[in-house]
Amino acid sequence: MDIYFSFQAALFFSIAHIFIRRGLVESNAMTGSFISLSMTAAILWLMLPFFASFSALWTPVSLIFVAAGIFAPGIGRTMSYIGIEKIGVARSVPVANSSPIFASIFAVIFLAEVWVPQNIVGTLLVISGVISLSISRPAHGPWRKLDVIYPLIGAMAFGASSNLRKAGLDYVPVPVLAAAVTAGSAALFSFVLLQARGGKAALKLTRRSAGWLFTA
Repeated sequence: MDIYFSFQAALFFSIAHIFIRRGLVESNAMTGSFISLSMTAAILWLMLPFFASFSALWTPVSLIFVAAGIFAPGIGRTMSYIGIEKIGVARSVPVANSSPIFASIFAVIFLAEVWVPQNIVGTLLVISGVISLSISRPAHGPWRKLDVIYPLIGAMAFGASSNLRKAGLDYVPVPVLAAAVTAGSAALFSFVLLQARGGKAALKLTRRSAGWLFTA
């Protein structure tokens, strides 16, 4: 059953990425990221009262989840969407999904976890995939190979966030609480970033792009 839910999650993430790409045709990555993070935060905070007490928020451990949210989905999702905007879904998403590499490396360094042979082989395979994507010829339209750096930074941010969440959940084992706090801090980060980029002037949203982005 756990594997079934994992595949369902992967399916919905894939669909969301396609919708985001369609929405970015008449919008931009900052707008897409802000809408996505805000919707995620709103849904999780509405779910929170059914799974945990709000009193659990007032602990120092919550700051770990706040930091995790800034890394990802804050920085991670924003960089991933910029990657989708610049190099397309087919190249950006696989690179952004290389985050388990960084999560594994950070876990060995900071959480003293053991790096088993499967991790090493998997890491080498994913690195090979990233290299192949960066040197391949574009399927359509021009793109800069240097722009692969955006989803790569996103992958690193997701990897760091995963380790922070793991550390926080060791103290407060309430996943919905952790998800709500990380999503809330990520949405706030996205709002601050949007304001720094010009506020309403940086918000590019048409009726058609809004339909795709909110659905995503």
